[in-house]
Amino acid sequence: MAFPIENFLSPNLTNMLITFVIPFLIIFTVLLAALKRTRILGDNLFIYVIISLGLTTMIYAINPNNIFGFLTSYLFQIGVIGSIIALIGIIAVFFFTIIRKGVETASKAGGMKLESILKEERRLEQRIMKEGDLNRRLQLLQQLEDLQRKERALRYRK
Repeated sequence: MAFPIENFLSPNLTNMLITFVIPFLIIFTVLLAALKRTRILGDNLFIYVIISLGLTTMIYAINPNNIFGFLTSYLFQIGVIGSIIALIGIIAVFFFTIIRKGVETASKAGGMKLESILKEERRLEQRIMKEGDLNRRLQLLQQLEDLQRKERALRYRK
């Protein structure tokens, strides 16, 4: 069974813990993590600790009584803005995926591409020249005319 922390500490100590110590540790930790991550001054951890400690003390020197209110109001705003940015990102990825899949589907549904039609026409022309049978030659000519119609249709679309 867990006991509340207020049972072990006096009300004044609990009040100081909530208003001074916890916000101090949160601000100090965030500043230290940001400085270490950016590596502005190299890899020396001691310098980052000193700078974070100094900046946190300066923040407390401005208005020590309202630090926790200051911290909670900005953390709440950052949380709301982060949620909005994440939602916009999800919507953007969703629409980008839909557009990309639509373009892929449209290109597949368009049939053969122009280059492949031209290649097929050249191959058929060579077969027509080599073919000796008149009926077979007429069939190949019909196929060639069909390919030329497809080629014209693709050129008109573009």
